Amino acid sequence: MAENSNLLLFLLLVIFITRLSNLLKKIGQPSLLGELGFGIIIALLSFYNIKFFQGLTTNATVAFFSELGAIFLLFEIGLESNIHLLKQNGSYAFIIAISGAILPFVSGYWFASYFVTDATKNFCLFFAATLAATSTGIAVRMFKEYNLINSKSCQIVLTASVIDDIISLITLTCITTIVTTGNLDISNLVIILIKIIVFLIFLYLAIKKIFKYFVDINKKDDSLNISIIIFICISASWLAHMVGLSSIIGAFLAGLFIDKNYFSNKHHLIFAFIWIFVPIFFIYSGMQININSLLNFGTLKFALLLSIIAIITKIIPPLFIPSKTNFLDRIAIGVGMVPRGEIGLIIALIGKEIKVLNDYYFSIITLMVIITSFISPILLNQVLKKMEIKNK
Repeated sequence: MAENSNLLLFLLLVIFITRLSNLLKKIGQPSLLGELGFGIIIALLSFYNIKFFQGLTTNATVAFFSELGAIFLLFEIGLESNIHLLKQNGSYAFIIAISGAILPFVSGYWFASYFVTDATKNFCLFFAATLAATSTGIAVRMFKEYNLINSKSCQIVLTASVIDDIISLITLTCITTIVTTGNLDISNLVIILIKIIVFLIFLYLAIKKIFKYFVDINKKDDSLNISIIIFICISASWLAHMVGLSSIIGAFLAGLFIDKNYFSNKHHLIFAFIWIFVPIFFIYSGMQININSLLNFGTLKFALLLSIIAIITKIIPPLFIPSKTNFLDRIAIGVGMVPRGEIGLIIALIGKEIKVLNDYYFSIITLMVIITSFISPILLNQVLKKMEIKNK
């Protein structure tokens, strides 16, 4: 009962933090910076054993709420995205995703082999893989706050993130196989690609056919329609997870495939879920910072250096790939690809579980993930302000 009481108080705290964070918009700053910042404050209070905050940073229910927040955020982004725009930018996004994975991977491998004296090949591979990942949630929240979801730069970031997620999955499979068996099993990669293709085809057909059927027979029943919408969102997330993709990619695709003509006047049906769960995702991300690591100058210096490399290697590719986008768009795309988020943490966690990464280097990677997730909205805020002014 005590734990349930704490969770209820936490939800009240989330509502309070959300309202305070919204005040940042009045001074030209994104609200998610407040949510990330409050998350770090909670982590600090937990570190110093303040009673209520003890255990919140590792609470499984809060982590689950956070995952739901990421799912609903990407589902909403999918609903507001235009599939035709994604198709138009697909080739450019593909090149960005490939180059934006290779450059950080190579840089990460070099960094580990050069700066870590006892680094093994397996260690360097996992270390590099965490830099190659990209997380979508933070950047798209920024684009949404500036009403730029359907801008070319946002659509490229979204498309590239989906491709990047597939690349990360294949990379992780290759590295894990090499580390655990010493060989690369091509058959595993073929199976993964088949699963992804079947998943995409099934999801598209299921939503286009099944969703339309239920909507047609329940046009005026909002209570039933909201159940159908949430069912599709959660089902797509679960299926994506089952084939090895990030659950948020499944949610994004589900939102993308839903008929926009139907949903145009029913956005309010999921607003309550978005309003309460999405801030938890960003607050929880801030809560994951390891305060102990911040108190160690050597660890902090290592993490900052790694973060600089992580940031630069994601910003560079869009600047030098030929396209019709302007300079501001290219900067926005590069900065939007900077956050490593949950994808980088998942790769690091697997490396820790199979004893390739120890606690020290896991903390460094966690700090890098937090730094890239925190710096991206600050940089993107400046770029999107200029894009907003230019579009007026």
